[in-house]
Amino acid sequence: MKKKLIILDGISLTPENVELVAKEETHVSVADRAEKRIQASRKCIVSALEQGKLVYGVNTGFGALSNVVIDPDQIEELQENIVRSHSTGIGEPFSEIEVRAMMLLR
Repeated sequence: MKKKLIILDGISLTPENVELVAKEETHVSVADRAEKRIQASRKCIVSALEQGKLVYGVNTGFGALSNVVIDPDQIEELQENIVRSHSTGIGEPFSEIEVRAMMLLR
């Protein structure tokens, strides 16, 4: 049986689609329009950084440390540390189905 294709466009994802993706019963693609929006957002952030502007959480700290400016040569390390700080947990690992659903919804 041919698998259905779900195109991620930032608008039309349904709970039924999430279940299909989580159970690997469908293929997934990103819509061209959505990809362009992602690229435009990235370009906006890069442009702001090149102009020396502060971008919360990119070249500044977070929360109470939001007034701390991060050196340009440490921005990449900060972003990696953000991912690392959120990659720990307690309890049993999630199942592959749960992880696929969470990654899709992210």
